[in-house]
Amino acid sequence: MTFFTPRGLQHFSLTALVLLFLSIIGAEAQLFPISPFNGTVQESFESFPAGFTNSPVNIMGGAASVQTTAFQNINQTNNYAFSLGSSSANAPGTAAVPADGLNLLGIESSLPPCPIDIVFTNATQAFGGYWGAAADPGAPAVITFAFFDAANQQIGATQSVSYVRLSGDGMLEWHGWFSTTAFKKVTITAAGSTMVADGLRAGLSGFSVITSISPLAQGQYLLRGNGTPGVVFNVEANTNLATTNWTLVGTAPADVTGTLGFTNSSGFSQRFYRLHSP
Repeated sequence: MTFFTPRGLQHFSLTALVLLFLSIIGAEAQLFPISPFNGTVQESFESFPAGFTNSPVNIMGGAASVQTTAFQNINQTNNYAFSLGSSSANAPGTAAVPADGLNLLGIESSLPPCPIDIVFTNATQAFGGYWGAAADPGAPAVITFAFFDAANQQIGATQSVSYVRLSGDGMLEWHGWFSTTAFKKVTITAAGSTMVADGLRAGLSGFSVITSISPLAQGQYLLRGNGTPGVVFNVEANTNLATTNWTLVGTAPADVTGTLGFTNSSGFSQRFYRLHSP
């Protein structure tokens, strides 16, 4: 049986479905890119004043805080540094996250790079948002994300993304991750002097991800994953992703920590698995 290692994950919010192809050889990954998800807590920054300079600042109703040594402020309507998050000539009348309005978290540093810490009151396993950063003309802005556990030990490798938009287009871009180990802090750094964010979200809500598939004896395979604690997830299989012939092969309940497991036998040379909540 063969599996494929993915470049990312697909998350379908309506069915809380995450699809992942994993290699059965090699070390388990600890961080997985994920598409936008609901989360148990969110932050649109609509309730913040026009600006603030003190650190830390509570966000997500106190579920997390923003901490930084750089200057920081909330950018309000028609007040965007470097046009980040603006409607712009290329996207008139729109914003980074239209449903959330036009208010953004803006971080500015007089001495780049521009760093911030998002520190969570309780450890979580999923975090994401819409991001943008200032860059030299014609060059992408690089933003890095480093995840740390309660002992301040880094989880997995530092994640690096490039913010690339057309000239004059300040629309923000989604980036988010799921971690197999709960994290308390995310350190986010932009190479330039300005970074903005909107629509932040964290926590598992109807969420599931396959973290490993390992061979056992007599042609069996052990599938492990994480999901919303207490939810029983359906396990489905398919031999061809070009079809919709997904077959229910069993169920996997997530325990109080969100950990789940499922053992399956298969004589197929290639098979794909997915989890979703009923």
